Amino acid sequence: MLLCQHGGMNFDSAGAGLEPDFVGQGRKLLVDGLLAIYDRVNQTGSPAWVSIEAPSGVGKTRIVREFYNRLAGERQPQPAYWPGSILGSRDMQFDDVSARRKQVYPEVTHVPGSLPAFFWWGITASLRSGTTADALAADLGQLKAHEDYLDDAWGKLTTWGERNPGWWKNPTGAALEEGITTVVGSVFESLAGTVVPGVGLIRPALGKLQELSKSRAASRDRLAGTQDIAPSAFDAVEETFTLLSRLAIPGLPIVIFVEDFHAADQVLADLVARCATSEAAILVITTSWPGYGEQREHIRDVLERTQDVRINVAADGATLPAPFQPGASLAPLGAAELATVIQFYYPLVDPQTLSRLAIRYSNPLALELFCTIERYRRRFPEGDLKLSEAEIEKLPRSIEDLYRSVWEELPKTVREALVFASLGVPVSVQTQEGMWDLSWHRPLLVDALTTLNRGDSALIAQALSDPTASSTWARQLSHNLRAFHEPVQWQIALSDDEFLFEEDREEFFGALATAVTKSVNLEYETGDDQDQSAPDKLYRARLAQFLFEKGLLAQDALAIAVLSVQVELAQSPLDLPNLVQVSEGAMNVLEPHGPVWCAVAERYARALWKSGRRFEGARQYETVIAARMATGEPDDLKTLELRTDHALLVTRHIDAVRGAELFEQLTKDVAQIPDAPTYALRHIDFGRAEALTKLHQLDQALPLLAQTLQHTLGDADPDQKLIAAVRSSLAEVYFRLDRPADGLMVLEDSIESATQNLGADSLDTLILRANLAGQRSSTGLPEHAITEFEPLIVQMIATLGLTHPVTTAARTSLAFAYRKANRLADAHKLFAAIYADIREHLGANHPEIAEIQFVLLTIGQQDEAWEFLIEFLEAEIPHHGHEREGIQLSSSPRTVLAQAYALTGQHEQALNVCATAIELLSRYEEPSHFQTIELQTLQAQIQFVSGNEAQGIRELEELAELCERAFGAEHERTQYVQAKLVELQDT
Repeated sequence: MLLCQHGGMNFDSAGAGLEPDFVGQGRKLLVDGLLAIYDRVNQTGSPAWVSIEAPSGVGKTRIVREFYNRLAGERQPQPAYWPGSILGSRDMQFDDVSARRKQVYPEVTHVPGSLPAFFWWGITASLRSGTTADALAADLGQLKAHEDYLDDAWGKLTTWGERNPGWWKNPTGAALEEGITTVVGSVFESLAGTVVPGVGLIRPALGKLQELSKSRAASRDRLAGTQDIAPSAFDAVEETFTLLSRLAIPGLPIVIFVEDFHAADQVLADLVARCATSEAAILVITTSWPGYGEQREHIRDVLERTQDVRINVAADGATLPAPFQPGASLAPLGAAELATVIQFYYPLVDPQTLSRLAIRYSNPLALELFCTIERYRRRFPEGDLKLSEAEIEKLPRSIEDLYRSVWEELPKTVREALVFASLGVPVSVQTQEGMWDLSWHRPLLVDALTTLNRGDSALIAQALSDPTASSTWARQLSHNLRAFHEPVQWQIALSDDEFLFEEDREEFFGALATAVTKSVNLEYETGDDQDQSAPDKLYRARLAQFLFEKGLLAQDALAIAVLSVQVELAQSPLDLPNLVQVSEGAMNVLEPHGPVWCAVAERYARALWKSGRRFEGARQYETVIAARMATGEPDDLKTLELRTDHALLVTRHIDAVRGAELFEQLTKDVAQIPDAPTYALRHIDFGRAEALTKLHQLDQALPLLAQTLQHTLGDADPDQKLIAAVRSSLAEVYFRLDRPADGLMVLEDSIESATQNLGADSLDTLILRANLAGQRSSTGLPEHAITEFEPLIVQMIATLGLTHPVTTAARTSLAFAYRKANRLADAHKLFAAIYADIREHLGANHPEIAEIQFVLLTIGQQDEAWEFLIEFLEAEIPHHGHEREGIQLSSSPRTVLAQAYALTGQHEQALNVCATAIELLSRYEEPSHFQTIELQTLQAQIQFVSGNEAQGIRELEELAELCERAFGAEHERTQYVQAKLVELQDT
């Protein structure tokens, strides 16, 4: 029987016999072109990106696997490090086409004496599940598996100085660790005459990922607790890119293969784009379905940004650029080529049958699916397939119908198990990327099955637990999670009504709800999370929302499920979008009730704040505070913390006057509480001081900050972050009071204390160092500031990430220092880089974009800035569907644009912008709203400087009267307008 070749025979290193022969001259020329591009990347050290876009089943992944075979066979020395093929390296059968199609990287058993000549990193984007951080960590598992050998290969190709250019700018961290390793190694080499392998390039970076994972596991707190869990500042994406761009050098290039790129999340898409536009020897190859990626904003943005560096290989047969040869294409396979597919499965096929099948199925996947239909394999066990013309005419035509035929051949128990699995996919709840997650959770499904009164429950549970039984239809993602290979396979399982009536399905949904409730209650009451990972909890939260919307799950169970995953997701900045999405989905359906709801709402408010949705965050804080107050808990510590956080958010980002009022009320309320906690008092005092500083009431802020420090325990105080923040604010007040010596002394002492108590890489220490460098610049020492900023920013990028707000602020301060030092070219280059990075990673509508564009205007780079600011406002869309929110968030760019027009003498345009913004705000706010007053003040000032002095003064006088009526003569807002009026009158 010839069909046993799929599993029982030995095959050569190229994987011959595991799948049909690779055919098609156009496809073979594509592989030749990929090999030529690889050689160019390896020789020049410059990156390349080849994007293969074609419908499912054409053979995109097969082309890349054949490219790998050529690399392994022709581009590595002996003894070979990489196996000859991806399929041949795996100890598994490939009877099922779906299982074979998703193999994108090899399994490697090290051959003594071998080192890698390249690194192959294969990722199937459509099968990355769970949280963003965990998906990236799983992908990096491939890199970790090879870390020692890559270290050795890289170390042999470079010198230490080449590996660490500019190390003197950052004499800490990985470069210093590597330097020590190299020096010690050199000493041993000279003494023992041997080579000491390993330069420690990869392990420190991957170690940080492992530490992040461990810290997440260690920080899981009882859900009923109130202690917040601080997220790690480690930026896994930045660290990964830095690692890859340093590792990829001529002689050791990196090949990154991403299958189903249209399904990539934002982190993976951005990482691919950065690698493809880096200055490193990286070849990126992606496959995708035409048009699907463009439907997703972050994929579309990446494709637009990289269109100049990406080579697109499409099914339309368009001529490809060199080094692809003429004829390289995805052109349809001919009848003779398709015949080889049939002959792989049926070597003795009848010639007429062979010809008719090759005509009927032009798609290779469709042809292979037919060849794996079990009833034909049973009928023709010797491979002598023979079908009449009438029989062939009755064969299913579409890929979906062919999959259905394969489905019908599965064992009955397996099909029944997969039907239950299909019901466990929470299809009404999208991921944060807008994609359906086709995964299901084996223990939850098995638990639900045990509660059903079915005689075959044990057999079905066994089929769900046996990954080999259902491997043709689903694959194992983790210990608990499984996923359908393709959406069409899930749909076929879901629509099969052979085993379950509608009432049976509803009964199973009810059993699932019971299983979810039991799982979350056990975790909430005992702290036992049953070894549930972050992806497990994210799936459970989505399933809980699905079941709640069906009316089968209690509100508390959904709230606990969401709170559980909120705790996990808060550990990684990468998962902030997931955190917002899962919180938002729950908050849209939950009614305000009970302490668990309050905990979920609080974390949602904080996530909104962190994601830049500050007005929504403030309103969410107000909602949860009102709910706690209504339950009779106005004075407990958690309510005070919430009120303090809300007031701080309002002070920093919305309205300093309103923030000051909130802190004043907090101070009065706390004074009525016997034995009020010192912790709460200190944070309230600090918030009051921040508000006073923002309102320029420095004489009142100074003693309040000093008083707050007096209530701390110095280096013995457990709240060192608060101490660092208070000292930073105190220094700022000193500088603004023209007491630079006092300010510098406070900052220098604070840096020493924070380094000792919080660590040199802590966010608070880095902020203090940035403040010190910034003050050097503002006090007339820009060159000194530049010397401090440059190595600091290198450390910030490595520790916090390129687009962390603190990193962005430090880079902006450095750009201003360049400008003060008359290094205008450096200033413009850095400002432009900051703008591009914010736009790429945070979105074109991020508030900081407008500020950067204003800076570009001030240094003479006007054309791009005008174009952006005008387009920003013309394309203005209300934020997240809230029209009022859109007006509030857009007022800052409008103010920036008006100021920019005024700065460049275009007064009429500036006044028009002010008038438009005021008119828009008047639809939603009272005339005394703070943004309206700010815009009217600016409008009056522009009137004055444009030659209409009397008009400007008259408008400010009317505005001052309005504020006095609304707030009183002593109110900060009234005094602000009065001060501007006096300035104009004295001019």
